[in-house]
Amino acid sequence: MLFTSFSVSGVTLFFGLNSFAWLALVLSVLYGISEQIRSITLETYLQNEATVDDLPKIYGAQGAITSLTFGLSSLLLGGMADVFGVQYVFLLAGILLAIAAVYIGVACQYFPITYTNGHDA
Repeated sequence: MLFTSFSVSGVTLFFGLNSFAWLALVLSVLYGISEQIRSITLETYLQNEATVDDLPKIYGAQGAITSLTFGLSSLLLGGMADVFGVQYVFLLAGILLAIAAVYIGVACQYFPITYTNGHDA
């Protein structure tokens, strides 16, 4: 998850610095692949660590938070793109994703070595 988090951040930063259409297409594909691997890893971790009774609550909270942050960030970043330009918004997004990746790297010491949590894998 750490590698893919840094990959998503790096691809977003390069996308913000890019001025070639064909390279933007390649970066979009790389972003999609990295993001899907990261998402699958996170979902696997959640499903293996949470109890069956907690999973609906976790996914409900995750959906609500995702919807709220998507709406607010669309408004905020859309306004920033109008004022500062799209390139700077992508650079800001890449920096924020890098900060999140660093946090994952620091917090990874608190993750269990295995995801089995006493269950048969």
